[in-house]
Amino acid sequence: MPPRCVGCGRPVLELHGQYVQLGAYLLPDDAPDLAGGTGSWHARCLAGTDLGPRWRVLLVRSYLAVRGYDLVQQSPHWTVVRNPRTGETLALLADGATLELPARAVPGPPVPGGASYLVDEPMYVLEWDPPVPEEIQRGLRATGTVALAAVADRLGIWPAVSHPDLFATAALHLDEELVPDWSPRYVLAAARYPVFVPEALVGYLSRLS
Repeated sequence: MPPRCVGCGRPVLELHGQYVQLGAYLLPDDAPDLAGGTGSWHARCLAGTDLGPRWRVLLVRSYLAVRGYDLVQQSPHWTVVRNPRTGETLALLADGATLELPARAVPGPPVPGGASYLVDEPMYVLEWDPPVPEEIQRGLRATGTVALAAVADRLGIWPAVSHPDLFATAALHLDEELVPDWSPRYVLAAARYPVFVPEALVGYLSRLS
């Protein structure tokens, strides 16, 4: 089942750019007040709290001092780090979110204030109580696609979606090879959706800049 958002208690669709996982392993001994914030968050819910800047400090410490990433850029709004071995580049945002910056990103729909790139997940799994998975399955059978906006609305989390106009282009796509694994509680499909990148970070996405 999707985890519940620490902030609003509603289910979290674990899609890039839409959720944040605050790990208890990052907590230092002298920050017990942050323990209540650990877990899954809608990115939009977390952005509405004062936790983000404090979590970014913990994330920066983890990536630079523990994981061996290099510091690429520092600003009041984000810290960009890069894995010197793999080239993986991440922006650790002031609101607590982590944004992947893939160099070979596939351009997504245009969006005010920045750009977007497309994420293709060949197998996205959603477990939920019937009849929701079966409704999605029928939609996939009928047209080959189901809007992720409709799924978010069905689960009651549309108010927590980040960049809703952009997210409206996201969809699940039928993959016949995944159909045998369907059940009244499970639906498996390919997911294709855009991720928002602020204008100042678009230069890290070579195919979009």
